[in-house]
Amino acid sequence: AGQAASFFGAEMEFFRSLLFAPVLSSRIPPWEHLLNNHIRTKGLHRTSLALPSCWSKSIRGDSRTFAMKSEGEQEIATPRVLAKDVVASTRWLQLVKLTWSDARGRIMKWDAAERPGYHAEGDPLMSPQASAVAILPIVRRSGFEAEVVLISQFRPALGKVCIEAPAGLVDADEKVEDAATRELLEETGLRAGRVLDKDETALCNDPGITNAACKLIIVEVDGDNEENERSLRRAEEGQVFGVAEEGEAIKVLRFPLKHLREQLNKMIAQGMAVDGKLHCFARGLELAGKLL
Repeated sequence: AGQAASFFGAEMEFFRSLLFAPVLSSRIPPWEHLLNNHIRTKGLHRTSLALPSCWSKSIRGDSRTFAMKSEGEQEIATPRVLAKDVVASTRWLQLVKLTWSDARGRIMKWDAAERPGYHAEGDPLMSPQASAVAILPIVRRSGFEAEVVLISQFRPALGKVCIEAPAGLVDADEKVEDAATRELLEETGLRAGRVLDKDETALCNDPGITNAACKLIIVEVDGDNEENERSLRRAEEGQVFGVAEEGEAIKVLRFPLKHLREQLNKMIAQGMAVDGKLHCFARGLELAGKLL
């Protein structure tokens, strides 16, 4: 034990001298002087000593030094996609394998899903042609507090009913605002009024899996309008909306805006799913009321 303590004490003394000794004015690197001196004074063989692998050598003219470098430290590069191969494709989706380089310059592979025909060129998030649009309709009626209209429909991918904002794909050469008006009418029977707010850039739906992007538009709906009144009444009576040929059987829901998160939590307790974007909106609305 004493010999071991003496040995490790000597090693620590050596590394302290290596770190703090002044640089020697010689073509021989300073660490070489110290290493040779340590070997002579301690009676060690040169091959029995090795500098840690985390030390890296830099050469500047005639002076060579060792500097500490963390194990994971690498040159930082800008990650980018190098190539895309389509593995399989259907009418609505395609599976692709991406070849990309990471921040360390390594070539990597990634599986992703895309909407065929969208974002063939350019940045999908900055493009005015998002693949989908979601609409939050705020209904205002005389003598009533503001309400938000949502929909519920069975989602095969989830295997259950999901509570969502009305939404749909943007057709080719269709403006996002026009798609919002069309989808709202198809799925709820309501006609959109003025736009209260809209996204200039698209929202990532699930960036680990897909580049599908969605723009959110918040519109006002005149609840006193005769056509809208009829649609709201039909919804209360249980009428379903949507395109029957595509299997849609959409139910229209209406909740007080200030109680939105509470109502969504009730839906979750009943075994339904809630769209993540909608739940984030409801949670933000609730927090704003508490904190601002």
